[in-house]
Amino acid sequence: MPQASGSSLKTPIQKNGDSVGRILTEEDIRLQEKANIEAALHKTGWKIYGTGGAAELLGPKPTTLLPASKKWGLKKPLDLRH
Repeated sequence: MPQASGSSLKTPIQKNGDSVGRILTEEDIRLQEKANIEAALHKTGWKIYGTGGAAELLGPKPTTLLPASKKWGLKKPLDLRH
C-alpha cells in the first residue's frame, strides 16, 4: 500500500456532502480557533459571561473560554474598557 507524503495530505477532500475543502494542519486549526474566539468576542463587545456572551455563542463554559482567550493573547480594545 503506498504511503502518503505530508504534502499530499493537503489535497482537497469531500466534506459536508458535496463541498470540497482542504485538510487543515494543526497550525491552521489553532489559527482558526483563535480567529473564531476573537470574532465572538468582537461580536459580543468582549462580553464572555451570561446571556449574549461569547461563551454562549461558542459553546464552552466561560471558565474555559477565558483562559483560551488569554492563551491567544486576545485583549479587550482600550475603547471598550471601563
